[in-house]
Amino acid sequence: MARTAHTCEVLDEPQASAANVFRPAGIGARYLGPARVVSAADQTGRVFVTLDGPGPPSGVRARVALADAHALGPDDLVLVIGDLTAGFYVIGVLGRRPSAPEPTRQTVGGGPLRCEYDAISDKARIIVDAADLEFVSPTGSISFVAGQGIRFEGDALRLDARSSVTLRGDEVRVSGERGIVALKQATYAGDAVSAKVGRLHWIADRIESTAGVVIERARNVFSRIEHLSETKAGRVRMLVAATFHVKARRVVVKADEDYKVQAERIDLG
Repeated sequence: MARTAHTCEVLDEPQASAANVFRPAGIGARYLGPARVVSAADQTGRVFVTLDGPGPPSGVRARVALADAHALGPDDLVLVIGDLTAGFYVIGVLGRRPSAPEPTRQTVGGGPLRCEYDAISDKARIIVDAADLEFVSPTGSISFVAGQGIRFEGDALRLDARSSVTLRGDEVRVSGERGIVALKQATYAGDAVSAKVGRLHWIADRIESTAGVVIERARNVFSRIEHLSETKAGRVRMLVAATFHVKARRVVVKADEDYKVQAERIDLG
């Protein structure tokens, strides 16, 4: 189909009446070509477009001959056919208007308190430019609930409670360079305790231990007792591989019944 040149004057107001939509500079011109959408479709399914023909741009209203007329928006490039007598029709879409990229970070609020959401990392942050931040509930409680983990990071972490502090979990870990635990009274209840340390130092006024069985293994054991060391037992058995040496200022051995000494040789004196 041959393309005939024509021109139309563009109106400043896209919502003008049909009679004043254009003022043709040439009559009978038929058009087939691209056009730029100026305004979205009205209730009658027509859009205001500028024809991309020779000469100055021409503004006309064209009926949208597509499935969804309201899908067109300003700056869309469409294919238009028609003339001044039969009217103009949009019969195709040549290109959509360039959509602005969605911001990857959205900010809500301003001033010293604002909330940011980063779509790339899928993280939301509450930013406080003030010196301190307090969560206050004078008559209720405050809960932090997360599907995965909760992390607190800072120079120091302090938990103050008027009643009690409870830590509960399948596994509780505490790590650091130094540790200090100061309790007036402590109670531990569990099935087993395992400890591996390089050096263990105990200072206590009194130590009491009760156990069903006590098993001790050591390479060397040194005990220094200033006053009394007393052992009460149903039986005492000592197995010494080499030498059994006893040195005292006085030695008293008393047996209510039998006293036996058995050796290959006994030296007295």
